[in-house]
Amino acid sequence: MKFAEEEAVVSHITGEFVFLETQNKASCNNCSSKTGCGSVASIFSFRPRNKLKVINTLKLNEGDTVIVGMPSNKLLQATILMYLLPLLLLFIFAFIALLVFGESASAIAGFLGLFLGLLMVNQYSKKTKIANQFEPKLIRKIINLEPV
Repeated sequence: MKFAEEEAVVSHITGEFVFLETQNKASCNNCSSKTGCGSVASIFSFRPRNKLKVINTLKLNEGDTVIVGMPSNKLLQATILMYLLPLLLLFIFAFIALLVFGESASAIAGFLGLFLGLLMVNQYSKKTKIANQFEPKLIRKIINLEPV
């Protein structure tokens, strides 16, 4: 199974959870859009610093560097669910309103479709507990072998 991985640093620990800050670099080093590409953390965090909260399965301490990731197929599923469904509803609602009511109603209906899509994703993830499948996991700790 292939994983989408990213390096992160432990910022602090609370109970069984560890809070990670990711490096601002792309996940894929052989891609031509390195600086503009998203990363695993950016999908799950809307904060500019790319912070993640995960269960501390590796007995980490503050300042430790780790590799965090999730299966590539789950990353694709999360992307489709979170982005494609609301956009699809935006275009469908806007197109139907354009045909039935005209251009001015099309914009309003498009926003309504987008909002409905986001609401559906939110309700679906709460109802089915599917959100746990899309949480990134700690993969391994990076050991620094440099002398102190």
